Amino acid sequence: MATLGCKAMIIAGQGRDGRFSAATVAIGWTALLVPQVYSLLQVGRVTFDGLSLAVHALDGLIVVWAARTAHELAAPGGAMVIWGSQANPLLSRLKVCQSRKASSSA
Repeated sequence: MATLGCKAMIIAGQGRDGRFSAATVAIGWTALLVPQVYSLLQVGRVTFDGLSLAVHALDGLIVVWAARTAHELAAPGGAMVIWGSQANPLLSRLKVCQSRKASSSA
């Protein structure tokens, strides 16, 4: 239970922090809550149907959430990462940061 509480606090904090996208926060909540709620509903029953396979596959979303979290933390200046916008994503992020700085100082 302590691990669930810790992850819930981290995901709630990400929701309030502008560095993290809404998709990252949604993936985090889904990865945290869906398997837990499903396991509570399945107490006393053993089933191996398609739904249980799908829920167990959602356990892998925690890895996706961790990777997106690390990627968005590494983005310079808290810029949103725009996938496929240009050939060099680092260059496009730097341009976004520079344009934000120029507009905030004006």
